[in-house]
Parts: sequence; C-alpha cells; structure tokens
Amino acid sequence: APGPAQRETPPPGVQPQVEQLLEQARTRRKQGALAESLDLLEQGLRLAPQHLDLLTLRAQVKIELDYQNRTADLLRDCATRFAPDRLAEQDQDAAASGCYDRVLQLDPANPAALAQQARIGDQLADWADAALGQNDLGKARAYLTRLSRLRPDHPRLAPLNQNLQAKVDQAAEAQRQAAEAARRQEREAARRQAVEEQAKRKAAEEQNRRRAEEATKRKPVEPARSAASAETRRKSAPTADA
Repeated sequence: APGPAQRETPPPGVQPQVEQLLEQARTRRKQGALAESLDLLEQGLRLAPQHLDLLTLRAQVKIELDYQNRTADLLRDCATRFAPDRLAEQDQDAAASGCYDRVLQLDPANPAALAQQARIGDQLADWADAALGQNDLGKARAYLTRLSRLRPDHPRLAPLNQNLQAKVDQAAEAQRQAAEAARRQEREAARRQAVEEQAKRKAAEEQNRRRAEEATKRKPVEPARSAASAETRRKSAPTADA
C-alpha cells in the first residue's frame, strides 16, 4: 500500500517536465487562472503521483478555486437580484450592499464586488444631489442617511451634507420671514379694521347728534301750532245768541 506523500524525486527523464509543470502552475495561480493551474498540477501528478510540492499546491489551488466559484455564484446572484438602475425605486441599496459584503467576506479584494459597492455609493450621492437640486430636502436627507450607513467614507458625503444643511437653513429663514410677513399683515388688517370701526362709530355719533339737534329745533313750534288751532276752532264755533 502506498505510504504518505513524500518529496518524491521523479525519474531522471521525467523530472524536468514535472518541474516545468509545477512552475507553470505556480505562475497561472498568481495570475488568477486557478482552473488552468489545477490542470497543470494534475498533469504533473500523473507523472509523479507522490510529488509533495505538486500535492500541496493542488490542495491550495482547490481551496482557492472553491472560493472563486462560490464568489462567482454570489456575484451572479447579486447582479440578478439587484439591478443597479432600480435600487432607488425599490430602496434596496442596503440589501444590495449586504449581498456584495458577503462576496468580500470570501474575497476581500474582489474587484467586481468593490466596484459594485462603490457604484451603489455613487448612485446614492447622485440621487441626493438631484434631490437637493429640486429642493426636495426630505428625499435628499433620506439618501444621505443611507449613504452614511453604507459608505461613511464616501468623498461626496460631507459636501452634500453641508449643502443640505445650507438649504435647510435657507428654508428655515424663508419660513421665518414668511411668518413675520403674515404677522405684519395680520397687524395691518387689525389696524385697518380698528380705524374702520372707529370711523363708523364717529359717523353714527354724528348722525345721532344731528337728529337730536333737529328734534330740539322742532319742540317750540308744536305748542304754538296747538294754540292757533284751538283759537280757530273757538272762533268758528256757533255762539249761544245765534
């Protein structure tokens, strides 16, 4: 029965070929071509089945290839589930970022996952900037909050937050001025109403005064008219001698 793997020395005619395959496998591994590296190692092991360096490198490449395949599967799943142009309408940027985080847990330097993470952050920054341009401060604040959670180190986060705060201050000042203008209008309306009411009172008082004067002028005339009427009736009445 074969014993444990040892640093086998291949036959003299085979050793140069084995060493060449081993070196090629190492090169292809460094280049990230793990499947090709594994194929070269399998070729070498068919020539020297107990070659320790070939066996050790094959085990390492198989582990790395498994991680690479799992990473590729995760990347495909993320791309299928989270279309970049629909993250805003579905509010799925956090879930998409979490998906790519799982890729980076397997391969921290994975360029595709890093690029997608950066793209998600850039999209949130773009959406926040567009919302600020439309003075939709609530939506801009929501996008920046999401960006701060996903990419707190994003280079556009601080400037966008400053822009948001400036617009918030402007809106507050405009609201204060509008409220002050409304209060001035209310005070002016109350003043005009008071003036109108005072004018009405004066007009009513003047009318009452004139009526009183007219009534006073008519009072002496009434007794004289009554006496004249009585004298006329007396004269026209028949006497007892008639």
